[in-house]
Amino acid sequence: MVTYSVKNMFNIKRTLQPLWVVLLFVILTACSHSPFSLVYKIEQEQGNFIKPELLQNIKVGMSTEQVHYLLGSPAIVDTFHPEIWHYVYTSSKVGKKQRVRRVSLSFKDNALIKIEEYG
Repeated sequence: MVTYSVKNMFNIKRTLQPLWVVLLFVILTACSHSPFSLVYKIEQEQGNFIKPELLQNIKVGMSTEQVHYLLGSPAIVDTFHPEIWHYVYTSSKVGKKQRVRRVSLSFKDNALIKIEEYG
């Protein structure tokens, strides 16, 4: 039969106290954005990443098929204006400003008439 005395209880509390402090630290920093965070946050990239070399190959007068072949499918094709294609790319990492780059291409009669680049 095991008996516990008050003296033994205080010894158990003293030995577990550092463990509680460590556990509390891990719980509080696991989901935070502090530099002491123990969780690795990856960079998130979404959309169409368009290399500058590919964008330089796009010229006014090209057909939709040629543009599609070079850049791939656009991220957004407006329902009300299907002749405008939007290629959107976002990149974000914890602690850094989100980077957004957008390229809009306008077509008329199956030919590229305007290239707009933002970001």
